[in-house]
Amino acid sequence: MNAFRFLHTADLHLGTPFSGLAKQLPQEWLRRVQAASYKAFDRIVDIALEERVDFVTVAGDLFDSTRVPMAVQFELARGFERLRGADIRVFVSHGNHDPLGRARPLAWPDNVTVFAAVPPVPAPDYRVPSQVFTIRDTRVQVSGFSYGQSEIYQSLAAHFERDATADFALGLYHGAVGQAGDHANYCATRLEDLMRRNFDFWGLGHIHKPAVLRPHNPAVVYPGNPQGRHVKEEGERGCLIVGVDGSGRVEMKTRVTSTVVWRVLESDISGIHDLGQAVQSVLRSVREAAAGAGAAYVVRVIVNGVTALHRDLGAQTEFESTLEQEVMNASLPVLLEGVEIKTRPPVDIDVLAGSSEFIGEFLRSARVYREDAQAARQFLKPVLNEVFHDGHDLSLDRLSDEEIQELLEAAQSLVLQYVGEGGVNG
Repeated sequence: MNAFRFLHTADLHLGTPFSGLAKQLPQEWLRRVQAASYKAFDRIVDIALEERVDFVTVAGDLFDSTRVPMAVQFELARGFERLRGADIRVFVSHGNHDPLGRARPLAWPDNVTVFAAVPPVPAPDYRVPSQVFTIRDTRVQVSGFSYGQSEIYQSLAAHFERDATADFALGLYHGAVGQAGDHANYCATRLEDLMRRNFDFWGLGHIHKPAVLRPHNPAVVYPGNPQGRHVKEEGERGCLIVGVDGSGRVEMKTRVTSTVVWRVLESDISGIHDLGQAVQSVLRSVREAAAGAGAAYVVRVIVNGVTALHRDLGAQTEFESTLEQEVMNASLPVLLEGVEIKTRPPVDIDVLAGSSEFIGEFLRSARVYREDAQAARQFLKPVLNEVFHDGHDLSLDRLSDEEIQELLEAAQSLVLQYVGEGGVNG
């Protein structure tokens, strides 16, 4: 076989309304965030042309919903036409956010293949749609399926079948492979199930965090979404350029596509006793993070450290607004999405944890539960049942392990503040 190259991406979520951010971000930044996903798509097209790839694959959630504004579809069609002009094929599968329904009002150019929707109840002999084509005497198979409805839970791995004539087989799979994390377990399957299908590359979608589950034989990879949409999708995002050599070996590299980067930035103010100095210390951290940035940053700052300012910061409503003003005055390409105060008063936790008094028992228990989120969840249920009960959004079962840990840390912080003010003798 001969060498070839392709670009893999997923989860563009074009048309995301960002309604939840409308109350949080200034209009200028809201418009910047809203435009970022379209700019990411433009960059994907630019990169495909620059890298001279042979084809492009999109593993689901091209759109954020089935109700896509016509302007979005025209923007997409223009990008596809640019790829068509360079003889670059595009293979698209639709995911849980943009399941195939009624016919699109706008037809894509003839270089675009959209894989058909999987039946609601696939028969045992159902086979995922495939296209086999030739690139410089190399037979390449691309297989993929689209969602026909927004929720599919069964694994579809067994319905992929390698074409006997293919030199290289690529599967597009929009779903949860292994642990889904914060995402729903749509089309949930195991890495071992994909490996049994004798494909050479699995281009995944659905999980927004980039991850290489397996680098070779076969390569199994989530490219992540090309543009983060909130602070939990922090860091630069991009698409994958995949090179396949004459022996079928895969090499991958990431090209950055995000124009707005979300970041969680920690700033330690240990030993600082003046609020003005604390603001300047945090500002230096923000300035360093933005130095040489090729993108705009939306930053959540976590202020931590051991400081006598702990109580003042917890009650100081002007700290965040002062910091925001200093960032503006510095003309940094940064917007503060929020400031979290996670400082501690100057008390020796290790000494207190060894105490036979209540504070010692509390800190020892907190340490145990912070290392075991499931045990913490079971411990907190009877304690917080009146507030975090089943049946509404504050159910403990709806909280992530990270949020459970945040509850414990907040409780410990309050107790340590009380101790720092002389409320308990160790």
